[in-house]
Amino acid sequence: LTPYEKTTALVVGVSDRHPDTVLVGMNDRDPQWHDLYRVDLASGERSLVERNTQQIGEYLADADYALRYASRSRPDGGVDLLGRAGEGWEKYEEVPFEDGMTTGFAGLSKDGGTLYMRDSRQRNTNGLFAIDTATGQRSLLHEDPRVDIGGVLADPRTGKVQAVSANYLREQWSVLDDAIRADLERIEAIGPGEASINTRSLDDRTWIVAYSAAESPVEYYRYDRDGQGGGTLTRLFSGRPALEGKPLVPMWPLELKSRDGL
Repeated sequence: LTPYEKTTALVVGVSDRHPDTVLVGMNDRDPQWHDLYRVDLASGERSLVERNTQQIGEYLADADYALRYASRSRPDGGVDLLGRAGEGWEKYEEVPFEDGMTTGFAGLSKDGGTLYMRDSRQRNTNGLFAIDTATGQRSLLHEDPRVDIGGVLADPRTGKVQAVSANYLREQWSVLDDAIRADLERIEAIGPGEASINTRSLDDRTWIVAYSAAESPVEYYRYDRDGQGGGTLTRLFSGRPALEGKPLVPMWPLELKSRDGL
């Protein structure tokens, strides 16, 4: 799909509404910046969506591949968050240097009505916010006073965020949507390690789950939902079969008090 020398290709957008194409950033024109293309998955033919002449570092498109938001680094180390304005961009919000690594876009709902954003400005840790794209109204969905939030789990049909992870001593998921609470509890019961959802089918009936623990190599499962949270887990394979049965050493988190009493 990207047969170009000295080129790094980045997947920018994938949508079930357009299953034959994907949005890809490629830097074959300018090594510093990625132009955005729509690539046909069958033929590999690409069509230019945007020539990146404004030093855009990240694009966020909606489910119809319309560009909605972007981000651009500033010389002072901060980040400008940009919103689409016609065929160009205008400043949406400013992120100072100290928040540049912990503040940014986290996705769009499928209808484009909700922008998800991680934000640590004027906060000790970042939180996940939902922003109404029409009114700009913000609501805090989740925060952890001990640590920044990590990954999000979204409904494949709507893009609505249903769970948020945070890793203080180990990764833990907080459920925002009770529709998947029993499913996550069922998956968590695999063992004392950490389970993650790699992908979900569009009808949300089938999930692919990765389970990782210190004393065993990563294992992959198929999880078939029954709608009542009592779904069935079927082990698929080990990610590193050569390590199965080997005396791997257990690990556990340990919290130590530092000299400043924290």
